[in-house]
Amino acid sequence: MEKRMLYKSFNLTKSFGKKVVFERLSFEIFEGECVLIEGPNGSGKTTLLNILSKFDIDYQGEVLFRGVDLKKENLKDLPISFLPDEPIYYEALTVKEHMKLVAITYGYSKKEAQSLIDSISVVLDLKDYHNFFPSWLSKGTKQKFMIALSLLKRFDVYIADEPFANLDSKTILTFCEILETLKECGKTIILTSHQKNEHLEKLVDRNIILAKGRNLKR
Repeated sequence: MEKRMLYKSFNLTKSFGKKVVFERLSFEIFEGECVLIEGPNGSGKTTLLNILSKFDIDYQGEVLFRGVDLKKENLKDLPISFLPDEPIYYEALTVKEHMKLVAITYGYSKKEAQSLIDSISVVLDLKDYHNFFPSWLSKGTKQKFMIALSLLKRFDVYIADEPFANLDSKTILTFCEILETLKECGKTIILTSHQKNEHLEKLVDRNIILAKGRNLKR
């Protein structure tokens, strides 16, 4: 069966002042793929994820999402879950309160939310941290907490910036298995990672390599 195009970029150019991050990038991403964006530090990987998530619309060129100019899409209507490279949370809410808030916000009933929170917490070993504030968590546990929040959102696209940072090998395997399940359900996964491992290599369908800010290699 022919895959539907999810993203299509035409001559995408991004600059910060006089610094050109990347120039004239053209690429396609299809539904149900897992795509790894690679490149050296400063090549624009995080910037590209921000554009694909519509957190950054200050660019030249065109990016289509399901055939529609991404700049014209309402951010609230985009079916995208974004996992940033730095944790974002409310200081006054506990881990479980965050999870409940996200689950209810994204349409789960209280019963569904509780069931999903319990299952995700078991898989990611977060059960013992439900009453902790995120600022109390170690870097690794904080990353698992952020992964849990991203998985609570019912979306078609999961975008993650360095999701394996600070994770132990067991959690990396667990998260790759979760991503594989999402992919089998037709979800699209777009991520960056400096950490290469056999589980990630099996998961990834295509690599997009940013090189020297000018060329996009696949």
